[in-house]
Amino acid sequence: MLERIDIQNGIISTNETSSKVPTMVARSGRATLRQINSIEMTLDQINVEKIFTKVEMRPNPFSASITLEIASIQNKQVVVKMINGQGRICKLFGWYLLKGTNVTTLNELGSLHSGEYKINVLDNTGATLLNIQLEKA
Repeated sequence: MLERIDIQNGIISTNETSSKVPTMVARSGRATLRQINSIEMTLDQINVEKIFTKVEMRPNPFSASITLEIASIQNKQVVVKMINGQGRICKLFGWYLLKGTNVTTLNELGSLHSGEYKINVLDNTGATLLNIQLEKA
């Protein structure tokens, strides 16, 4: 896991050596909110790469159902959230991922309006592990 994230002259570098909570070190000893948000996004992306080895969403664009396939390197409780273009939640459910390949289908999507949708996979702390854009035909 990440032990340290250094921010110097706008460049972020990491040191992955232990499972300690990341600490930030900036030249001035402070980090701006923009830098912190950027770091959080980077940490989410790093966590996704370590937890999921394969993610597949089909079909895209979808009409009445979507199949989500995730290969995980560990057992993990997650929440799957489907959000429409206005930010409203269309589907929400818990999913216990087992180590290996996990497949689920979101059904009864035929009544949704055409447009852009997002599927977010969240961990038990609410952190986003995965964000997928898709379209309803």
